[in-house]
Amino acid sequence: MLPELINRIDKVIVFKALTTKEAKKVLQLQLKELNDRLIRDHLISIQLTNKAIKYMLKEGYDAASGVRTLRRAIQDELEDQIVDGVVRGDFKPHDVVIADLEKKKITIAVKPKKQAVESSVKQASSKQSIVQKNQLNKKHGLLSARKSHSI
Repeated sequence: MLPELINRIDKVIVFKALTTKEAKKVLQLQLKELNDRLIRDHLISIQLTNKAIKYMLKEGYDAASGVRTLRRAIQDELEDQIVDGVVRGDFKPHDVVIADLEKKKITIAVKPKKQAVESSVKQASSKQSIVQKNQLNKKHGLLSARKSHSI
């Protein structure tokens, strides 16, 4: 190296390559950001199957370049299809869009309403009290299989 160049370098910083586990965390953060934007802007949410997550990691991560291409993979594989669906009017407020892998390609579809409601009830049971879960059940007309009666 030329002495002029060496004198301009202040520090040498060595970065460790990201592991697959760390890349998956980055993917989850970026998917959460996408989901938050979809909820805020269009009142729809997205869920990915495990196959879709593995595919997105395969497309957007490699040990040599890390997760630099992950953002582009999310745009190309998910966001473009979602935008097309929004423009066509395929999604209604409160729809849950499911991204899955079929024939080595990400596909998106609207989760049937009953499954979407049951999913929100299931999430409520893990995060909220039983009273709130029952309120959601009543709101959406779902009956609990273990309904107790008092005499």
